Amino acid sequence: ILGVVAYSFIHSYNQMQFSQRNHQAGMAARDIEQVILSSLIQKQINYININRCTSSIATYFNNVSAGAGTNILNAPLAFRNLDRVTIISPPASANNAVQRCNAMARYNGSTAANSTTHYHCLRIDTTMPAGAARHTFITNLGAFVELFVRIRDLATNAALTCSTAAVKNTSGVTTNLGNGIDVLYNLHWTLPNSTGKILYKSKVGSVRVAL
Repeated sequence: ILGVVAYSFIHSYNQMQFSQRNHQAGMAARDIEQVILSSLIQKQINYININRCTSSIATYFNNVSAGAGTNILNAPLAFRNLDRVTIISPPASANNAVQRCNAMARYNGSTAANSTTHYHCLRIDTTMPAGAARHTFITNLGAFVELFVRIRDLATNAALTCSTAAVKNTSGVTTNLGNGIDVLYNLHWTLPNSTGKILYKSKVGSVRVAL
């Protein structure tokens, strides 16, 4: 009887730990998701309002800080083995996203300035602090984020070009307060599990933001 009770207790305890780890991993992903998303949205807003889309997208959206230990790069995607050093092929379940990342045009016009949509596929590099739990985003073995940005008049939903959407004119006078962006995003990352396998995870969402 004691053996059965002990087995049941251990099984329940293990299940509780597993659920707790999944919950912690989910919370960690949500936290970093918001930091990454807010950093890139602010970068996109600045690209329209301040830069007026005159700089190269590849240059402007490179080396974006997203908090301590997280850097967003316009660089080739990289996935690592469990040793965190050896570069490996992407997980099979990530192939569609990786192919899209490599093939998609970064804007739909002849230049970023006269385009109404922008697409970003950016690598996320993280520095794992000592003692970090294996299931947290910061310990990922390869992460990237996709953003599809549509520049719009938020009142009419009419498409706007990047160069005409700024809420201040060249004299600094505020105008076009109804302009904004629709952002569709997909966050991708890989994590090691307890049996030495690499798990691929992704999270999709959307947000509408005024300029």
